[in-house]
Amino acid sequence: MTRTCATLEFVFQTVHQGLVQVDGDTARARFPITEWARRASDARPIQFLGIYEDECVRTPEGWRFARRTLVPRTIGRPEGLTGRLVPLDALTGWT
Repeated sequence: MTRTCATLEFVFQTVHQGLVQVDGDTARARFPITEWARRASDARPIQFLGIYEDECVRTPEGWRFARRTLVPRTIGRPEGLTGRLVPLDALTGWT
């Protein structure tokens, strides 16, 4: 993850509501994601849409991923990520 994101000014990922099908001590799940990013070198915005396809197992400690596959759907250049980036330290004090 560190190497993949090293050339990006920021990455913001949202995982959307998914579907989970439980069958005893195993489960299959599907969660769509949206990812926005901007390259540090040229400020090029990037939008990625994909789906997590998950296989899970119940263990004595609780549910765990047995396999997680990220299925890409599209990647492109959104128009809305050209604005000023607010530094994270500027967000402190928000309630």
